[in-house]
Amino acid sequence: MASRLYQRGFKLVMDGDLDIVAVTMNVIFTRTSAHTFSQTHDFFDDLVSPVGESSGTNYTDGGQLLSDAVDTASAYDAADTVMTAVASGAALDSLHIYRELTSNALSPLLVYVDGFSIVPNGGDITIQWAATPNFIFKLAQD
Repeated sequence: MASRLYQRGFKLVMDGDLDIVAVTMNVIFTRTSAHTFSQTHDFFDDLVSPVGESSGTNYTDGGQLLSDAVDTASAYDAADTVMTAVASGAALDSLHIYRELTSNALSPLLVYVDGFSIVPNGGDITIQWAATPNFIFKLAQD
C-alpha cells in the first residue's frame, strides 16, 4: 500500500494542534475512479459524495473509528479496523484517515492510502494495519 500524508493534517500534528493518539480518528473507503489524491484536499468535505466516499448498507457514513492508536518512534499505528456486513458494491481501492469534528468542513485529512482492491460482498471488511515498523505511516527514516 502507498501512504501519503496530507500537508494540512501533517502541519497540525507537527504544530501540536492535532494529537493523533489522544483524539478519535476515523477511516473511510473511497474509489480512485471517483477522485484523485490532491494536497489541495485538506478537510473531509473535499471527499464526500459525489467525490468518492463509499456507501451502501451497513457502511458507516463518515467511516469507522480507529481504536488503540499508538505513536511509537515516529510511527503511527492502530488496532485492525472492522467494518461489519458491508453490502455488495463497487471495488474499494483507497482509504483516508481523518479527525472527525463538528462539521466536514472542519475535519482535517491526515493520511491517504491506495494500492489495494476490496470488493464488498455483504461480509465484514477488516483493515489489517501493518504490524511492521512502518505501521500505518512513519515520519522518520531509521
